[in-house]
Amino acid sequence: MAKSAVRSRFLAQHQAANAGCNLLFSLIRKLFVMTQSWARFQHDGTIRFGLLDGEQIRVYTGDMFADPKATNISMKLADVKLLAPT
Repeated sequence: MAKSAVRSRFLAQHQAANAGCNLLFSLIRKLFVMTQSWARFQHDGTIRFGLLDGEQIRVYTGDMFADPKATNISMKLADVKLLAPT
């Protein structure tokens, strides 16, 4: 087999392996996002939602299922009343 053919075959295999790795990492990132723990809660009479982060909830606004927006507000889990999802 000529050197150029070997090189071409090597490059094709390398590109295929890279594409497979990129797909795998993309799926892992999506899985991580899907497994984040969202919570619906009440604080001072206001119902909100956010992401659980240890003993904190990072507050979000907007629609939880359609482009939620992060705020700079974080609350202690002990200071809120967790609510059932709706």
